[in-house]
Formats: sequence, C-alpha cells, structure tokens
Amino acid sequence: MLLNRNNLSTVLYIGYTLLVFQNISFGQQASYKFNNFGNRSMLLSGNVTGSVTDLGLAYYNPARLTELENTGFAINAKAYQFTSISLTNTFGESSKVSNNDFDGVPSMAGATFNLFGTRFAYSFLTRIDTNSDINYTTNTPGNNLNISYPNNQYYLGAYNLKSKIRDEWMGLTWAKKFGDRLSIGISMFGSAYKFTEGSTLSHTLKLEDDSTALYQKIVGFTQQSYGFIFKLGANYNLKKADIGLNIS
Repeated sequence: MLLNRNNLSTVLYIGYTLLVFQNISFGQQASYKFNNFGNRSMLLSGNVTGSVTDLGLAYYNPARLTELENTGFAINAKAYQFTSISLTNTFGESSKVSNNDFDGVPSMAGATFNLFGTRFAYSFLTRIDTNSDINYTTNTPGNNLNISYPNNQYYLGAYNLKSKIRDEWMGLTWAKKFGDRLSIGISMFGSAYKFTEGSTLSHTLKLEDDSTALYQKIVGFTQQSYGFIFKLGANYNLKKADIGLNIS
C-alpha cells in the first residue's frame, strides 16, 4: 500500500467537493440570467417576449419579426471573462487550491431578408462557452506520513479537474401577419452541444536514493449531441401594450 487511508481520503474529498460546486454552477446556465440575446434582452434580463425589437426575437418570440424594421445584418459584441482564484493552506499546511475559468457570454449574429412576400431571419447563437481548470495540491515531508513505502523523504498529492462546455445554435425564423394585430412566427434551430470533463489524481513519493514512486489515475468523458429545437411564437398588438407567447 503506497499511501495511508487518511491522505487518500483527503485528496478525494477535495476533488469531489470541487466537482459538485463546478456542476452546480454549470446547471444554472440554462436560466434567463445567463441567456440574454440582443441589447433589449440584456437590459430587461430576458423579459422581452412581447416587446423584443431586435434579432433576439429569433430566440424569444419569432412572431415579432413582423414588427422589426429592416435589418441587413446585426451582431452582439462577443465578450469573454477570465477568473482566477487561488487559496493557500486552506485544507492544511502546504496545500493549495486554484480555479481558472475562461468563459464567453451568450452572443448572437444574424440578419433579416424578404422572400416570397414574407419576412425571414437567420441567426447564429452561442448559448454556453465555458472552460474551467481546477487544481488541488499538497506536499508533506516524508517523515510526517504513515505509509508502508520505506525511505521516503517527500510526498506530493495533486488533483486536477478540467471541464469544457460549448452549446451553439443555428436557426432560421419565419413570421407572417394575420390582420392588423396578430402575428405568428416560428424559429427552427439546429444545435450542436459538446461537454468534456476529465480528472487526474496523482500521488508522488521521493525516496532517499532520489528515485520516485508514482501512482496516477486519469478519468474522463466526452458527451456530444446534435438536434433540432423549434420555437413557436405569437404576438398581439393592443393599443397600449403588446402581448407575446413563446412555446419551445
């Protein structure tokens, strides 16, 4: 047995805790807080079903295409954020936890055009684009370890978790006006989703003769899916308000 149970349990516990918090943060990214397409949606936190006036309508209410002024081409600015956190001696002496996140905010590009006497729009949406790298390391002099390997001088334990998610939609929107007040529209999106995650657990011992004993475990997976998403929208103009409906 290379390591005692306490050291192994500590490293596994830290890795499991980091994994849980990482997945919770990803799970929140389907909400309107994270998915805001178009300037109006960003200002109103996604509450634009009956009032969207830009290409965000392809996602929120395709029927609003009949209310949109001519738009040759529009694009939301692509923005990224990098976050780096480092904690030292949090889980014991000579331990270090670091988390590096490189994320892209939801964005879209697209345009409108007329064909066969009706309005169409095409759009490209990036819903999720995240890249996270979490590391935990601890090092201890060999005489402080209760292990069966003889003549050890130094121990290094490390846990690494990498996770990457990317979700992109490509769509076509059509809308038609029925009378002066009612509009009906539909958006058809093709989606490409990819989720990659992997972890590396390693234990390293340095011995008195400068040789090294190493145990390493690498686990990972990749999930890919492709599909179609349909959004049916309706819009009704009142004198002082617009009423919108979106069915996905």
